[in-house]
Order: sequence, then structure tokens, then C-alpha cells
Amino acid sequence: MFDFRMPSPNRHAYAVLSHEEGLDTDKQTRRSPSNFARFTGWFIWLLTISGISGVSFYAGRRSTYISQKGGIQLRPITRVLEYDQKYGTPGLGSSTAWRALIPNHGGFFNHPTLAPHRSTFSVFHQLKCLNGMREGYWALWSALNEERMIEADEMPEMSTPQDIIHCSDFLRQVLLCQPDLTLEVKNLTDEAVEGFGTERVCRDYEELIGFVGEWEDWGARES
Repeated sequence: MFDFRMPSPNRHAYAVLSHEEGLDTDKQTRRSPSNFARFTGWFIWLLTISGISGVSFYAGRRSTYISQKGGIQLRPITRVLEYDQKYGTPGLGSSTAWRALIPNHGGFFNHPTLAPHRSTFSVFHQLKCLNGMREGYWALWSALNEERMIEADEMPEMSTPQDIIHCSDFLRQVLLCQPDLTLEVKNLTDEAVEGFGTERVCRDYEELIGFVGEWEDWGARES
């Protein structure tokens, strides 16, 4: 913590002593400007630090997620992946669960330093793509079982042929951009890997949701 106590100026600093006291009047008056300059310097320093502190507080209000490099820093957590049925099987409950993964406003937010322009984290785009492909698959599966045709405009959001073309290549490039190097042990019975049951070091997704929630309305009208 900074010590903002100002040095108390000597109230007699400018008093000129008489020659009878054995002091050089000219020498004494030359000392006074240095004391004044020192006081002025401390005062300017105090104003500068106060201004910087105010701006820093404003830019980082209610949030300690921004790293020194300018990106967002989330708490690492260790977890073992387990199958969650509500995200796998089709139905209204599954769609609701998937959509709850995305913050309000589609995950778009503003931040004075991280995102001056309206932005969203790529993970939200990726989840929308994955959910669109999932819902599109089950819509086609249902139509096939009912032996009926389904038009492109009947497909769920993010599930049209154009969406699938976009999302499949987008997700491919995202996975190749930052490969997940978690080791998955081969199941000797099935001669394959399951993905579930493997311990992973993750970043706290709830913290990410909290960060976006703090900033999703800030500056929205200006963007």
C-alpha cells in the first residue's frame, strides 16, 4: 500500500533571519525554492498516482480476470469427464441444457481494455456450432424415422447445410489450432478410447460465464 502522507512543510521556511543571528540572508532565500519545488513534486506525484488508481479501478471493476498480457486468466481446475445424459439424448431438456451454456446476449460483451468493440469469446461460437450440428442430426434422424422430407428452412438454428459446412471446417481448424494433449488410455476390450473417465486440467468455465456476465451490458448501446 502506498504511503500518501505528505511531508509537513516548515512554516518558517521563508522567514528571513537577521544578520545578528549570524546567517547569510541570500543563502537562506536560495534554499526556499528547493523546498517549494520538493513540495510541488510530491503534490504532482500524489495527483498522478490517484489518477492512475482511479482509471485502473474503473477498467478492472468487479473483476480480477485480466492478466498482465491483456488476455483473460481463468482458474485451472482438475476434473474427470463423465457422460452427462442431458447433453446427449435429444429432447427439449437437452436443448435447454445446451443453450444454458451460452451467456445472455449470445456471450457478447464490451470491456474498456480487453474488448472495446462488441465481442464474444470463440468458445461460445464453437458451442453454438456444435449444438447446431447436434440438433440438425436429430432433426434429420426424426424425419428419416417418420419417412418424411424436411426442408432447409425447417432445420433448427445453426443446422442448415450452409451452417454445417461453416461449422465443420471452423471446428476442425479450432481443434488443430490448440490441440488437446490429454492422454487417453486405450480400452483393450473395444480397441478404442472413450474420452470419459480421463482426468483433465481445465479452465474454470463458470468463471468465464461470470466475467461475461459482469460486462455484457457495459457499453452495449455504444457498440
